[in-house]
Amino acid sequence: MKHRSVYRLKLAVCMLLTTTGGVKARESDVVVLVLGGTSVIYSGIGWGDANSKEVNTCGEGYDRNELDFPGVQAELLDLVSGQGKPVVLVMLNGRPYTIPEEVKKVDAVLEAWYPGEKGGDAISRILFGEVNPSGRLSVTFPPTTGHISMYANHKPSGKGYYRQRGTPQKPGRDYVFSSPDPLFCLGYGLSYTTFEYSQLEIQNHMASKGEVLVSCMLKNTGDVKGAEVVQLYVRDKISSVTTPVKALKGFSKVELNPGESRKVTLVLKKDDLKLWNAAMDFVLEPGDFEVFVGASVEDIRLKGNFKVE
Repeated sequence: MKHRSVYRLKLAVCMLLTTTGGVKARESDVVVLVLGGTSVIYSGIGWGDANSKEVNTCGEGYDRNELDFPGVQAELLDLVSGQGKPVVLVMLNGRPYTIPEEVKKVDAVLEAWYPGEKGGDAISRILFGEVNPSGRLSVTFPPTTGHISMYANHKPSGKGYYRQRGTPQKPGRDYVFSSPDPLFCLGYGLSYTTFEYSQLEIQNHMASKGEVLVSCMLKNTGDVKGAEVVQLYVRDKISSVTTPVKALKGFSKVELNPGESRKVTLVLKKDDLKLWNAAMDFVLEPGDFEVFVGASVEDIRLKGNFKVE
């Protein structure tokens, strides 16, 4: 994805619905290309019914062995993106897609999932800058189906250990011809503004109050109002059983005006730090814990440590 918003675009927009997309794209200032799939949730309104010619591509009992765009949609994207006009890709889907090459061909991507009957209004308000997007991914987008399973809270292993990203021209290690990195990671999402994290503070009251307070200062460093989702991840550094390298334990959405700063505090309770030990008891083990605060699981801005006695 090119990190380029479509904020404040006052241009003619072409909604591509037919195979004449190439012609329509050339006549437009900006192309809004909507791709995705159909869902079993639309049964009853003409999609996926017994007598319907439409085919469901997502839903219970509708599994796929590949996660690219269904049908000829990738060909349509190639046609449209080759017209020399900025392209905004809007995705309507119920599962992550493996589209590493497709996102390189467009100027912005808006993940709308299945937005419901008011989805058109919501999408248009984001595209024309009336609303600053602040959604964050609750799943991981793998670059290919061969990278599955791919998830953020994996256990310590050799996966991604060597960090030698490979290509057909220069083979590497981890994946010989690829990278172990996700296409889009857990917690990822763009905004029309930027945010600065600073002044990490950890107040350890686990012994007296059963909680740890993790705080930081958040500042909107851009020129438009926006909301940031501050995310808190934790790692148990030494434990009797394996635990995730990073586990999401809290988050807070904070809306700030341009130049505004605010202190954000997230609370860790005892249960947030407990694990199931070998005897299948849910216990809090003493030891050192590492704290990560940032904009996604891969975009960590602040780090710290605390100890549980």
